[in-house]
Amino acid sequence: MAATRVRVSPDTGYIVASGVYPPRIKIYETSELGLKVERGIDAEVIQMQVLSDDYSKLALLCDDRNIELHAQYGRHFKIRIPKFGRDMVYNPHTAEIITVGATNEIYRLNLGMGRFQSPFISDADENTCIAYSKQLELVATGSIDSRVEFWDQNQKDKAHTLQLPQGMLGQEISAIAFEPTQAL
Repeated sequence: MAATRVRVSPDTGYIVASGVYPPRIKIYETSELGLKVERGIDAEVIQMQVLSDDYSKLALLCDDRNIELHAQYGRHFKIRIPKFGRDMVYNPHTAEIITVGATNEIYRLNLGMGRFQSPFISDADENTCIAYSKQLELVATGSIDSRVEFWDQNQKDKAHTLQLPQGMLGQEISAIAFEPTQAL
């Protein structure tokens, strides 16, 4: 298996890896230094999020336009998104999986209700990456047209837009992250 995505659980007790040939996820236990679980999946994983402190809840954004939710026993639920996804984050405060992709819509899957909420509408043609800040309750999206947009999760609206300088226009934003803030 060739690994494409690797995540460490918040409790640092598990390492989750997804790969191809064939598409699979493997979960390793760090205390035992061994393989805990191996599962075959239907499609290649584009992005992965650990939803719980350990490995018991996972969300997989797959290249067949599906989001798969996995529990300890295996696949729990599978839902199709309208357009191809490129990146996703999980907001634990609202229990939403937020996905960006080949559209100007930012999809919000509410896990508590089991359905999509109304999407955020971006000014960009396509969004390529997304990041979430727990401290600020903000979501930031990067786009193919050199734009970064910030979305306020409390107001459910766009908070601000940053456009790259003229010399950098035409550059795709390929990755975005928030720096962790320290308590004052």
